Amino acid sequence: MIEIYADGACSGNPGPGGWGALLRVDGAETELCGGDPATTNNRMELRAVIEALQSFKEPIEAQVYTDSQYVQKGISEWIHSWKRRNWKTVGRDPVKNEDLWRRLDALAARHSLQWHWIRGHAGHVENERADALARAGLEQARSTGTVFGCAADVPSGDSLLEKIARPAPASSPMSIFGGIEAGGTKFVCGIGTSPDDLTIITIPTESPDVTIEHTVRFFAEHARQGLSAIGIGSFGPVDLDPDSETYGYITSTPKPGWRNIDINGALARALNVPVAIDTDVNAAALAEARWGAGLDMQDFIYLTVGTGIGGAAMVGGRVVHGLMHPEMGHIKVPHDFKEDPFAGICPFHNDCLEGLASGTAMRARWGISPDELPENHPAWSLEAHYLALALHTWVCTLSPRRIILGGGVMQRQFLFPLIRSRVKELLNEYLPTRALMDEIDGYIVPPRLGGHAGVLGALLLAKDAQPHRSRSK
Repeated sequence: MIEIYADGACSGNPGPGGWGALLRVDGAETELCGGDPATTNNRMELRAVIEALQSFKEPIEAQVYTDSQYVQKGISEWIHSWKRRNWKTVGRDPVKNEDLWRRLDALAARHSLQWHWIRGHAGHVENERADALARAGLEQARSTGTVFGCAADVPSGDSLLEKIARPAPASSPMSIFGGIEAGGTKFVCGIGTSPDDLTIITIPTESPDVTIEHTVRFFAEHARQGLSAIGIGSFGPVDLDPDSETYGYITSTPKPGWRNIDINGALARALNVPVAIDTDVNAAALAEARWGAGLDMQDFIYLTVGTGIGGAAMVGGRVVHGLMHPEMGHIKVPHDFKEDPFAGICPFHNDCLEGLASGTAMRARWGISPDELPENHPAWSLEAHYLALALHTWVCTLSPRRIILGGGVMQRQFLFPLIRSRVKELLNEYLPTRALMDEIDGYIVPPRLGGHAGVLGALLLAKDAQPHRSRSK
């Protein structure tokens, strides 16, 4: 028999908060708790049950007890109508804490759960223990200013409350992971484990020597704390064949000065930790699949439109690599030179998708950064046209269940309705599905992880990094 007692706490709401859970499996007990220096009570209530359920590696049958009607009614009743309305309330407002509700929904689908509401602060022994754990997490987050989580098996010794109340020895090692989103204009370097546990810095992408030196310096500071592995999501093309002599190299990139750069090996040698590498868009897709807009999807496309254009295809829950990796930004799209005489800027293909519709191409065509173009500028209808042509191709060839559009150019939210409308025109009702006809607003969507998708995906790569993949050359 498995019982889960979960609770959350927050001081200020918003403010520092904590979550706690008591797990009882056939009489054996485990305590979990964590905290966040800037959160809300409802997020902590949700985190408590999410973290408890995530601790089970195999599907379980369990009784879940919470004193939060927000959690109990939300997962038992409200969530069904939220999902039917594409995560909108009855008033068509976005559902609050959607990221956590999606995570809980996926976990609830994996397990067989009975949900129970119990009155808080009414003398219920297990609920009081969960509350104490949550408050301990709150105080730890308040005092340290960091996001954290920890666990202890109660029968093995000290309770978790006693452990977190006692400072750890200064020499106590902590296993941490590093992630790098290596982009054409900036490197986003991060330490952490999840969207709720992430510390990042941004480094301008200069020459390889300068950029890698700054990156190494950031991670070297954390290596003393026990850096376990690093993941890299890099602009490409990238050699991803572990048996290749140039595994981990950025190869024939249009980025000046970065061709044939051994980014994977340079970091592995400098930091002496396992390093795993994939494309930046594959990394972002992994993160969106784990925590974001692809959470409930086995098949979707992630496209980033920024300095360049790159794409990832998730098929059957795995990113596609194939011969090398997809280069969706370099497909050819119909180009009417009479309507658009711009020749394109790709040094390899001139007027491929990236050559016509990347942020770099927009600047070259219009003489101004996309960030500065007004909403009524003709640039945007042309941009929507080219992107819609590409999406039309992938809808017909890969049949994704969702398309996620990220990157700097897609920060201009008014682009989404332009693209959706043009995609519907191009498809011309050939694929009469609800997703493409009536629910296209939920089919072509922005990423839920915003600008952190790439570095979060790199953290997932780091967790799976194996020492043999970081070869000295």
